[in-house]
Amino acid sequence: MKKFLVGTSCVVVFLLGFVLFFSRAPSRITPQNGIISPTSGHVIGIEQEQTPNLFFTKKGTGNTVSLPEITGSVSLVIVELTPLDVHVQRAPISGSIIRMDHYDGNHSNALGAQKLTLSSTNEKVITLFKNTTDTIGVVQVAGMAARRIVNYSHVGDTVSKGFLYGRILLGSQVVVIIPSNHTVNVHVGDRVIDGETILAN
Repeated sequence: MKKFLVGTSCVVVFLLGFVLFFSRAPSRITPQNGIISPTSGHVIGIEQEQTPNLFFTKKGTGNTVSLPEITGSVSLVIVELTPLDVHVQRAPISGSIIRMDHYDGNHSNALGAQKLTLSSTNEKVITLFKNTTDTIGVVQVAGMAARRIVNYSHVGDTVSKGFLYGRILLGSQVVVIIPSNHTVNVHVGDRVIDGETILAN
């Protein structure tokens, strides 16, 4: 009985530590200039697109998400989150949330060979932040383990740069949509920190 209680206590302590570890949201010193990274992780791709449309599969059917709020060509900065990374997402600019849409999709492994195309097939939430000069998109992508995306803000909310607006549970991806009139400062392989790293000027 004593061994059972000790074993049970160890499991409870481990699970509590696990939850606290993945729920952490360290304080950040947010720079005043530039577009900041909404998430922590490693940059695994930087792609140029002529139109800010996202393609994805929903229940076996191909779909296109058009983002008319962002015009012209864009850079897509794809950030991979491992289970060891901080999993909160922060506003990349100060402004208003003008769109926050959830799309069903797959829950494929966010760390596999197909990781660069997950934003086209996996479950996601697309949020657009707008101020007087910019409209920036953030796509939270769920993975095989990360089956839940939680956001605390809503359309119409006004947020400050670095404001914690949501999180993804466990390993996953975040794609940042940046209009091409900005210069991307990061490169593939770089590590970025939520609320601190300047992605673009």
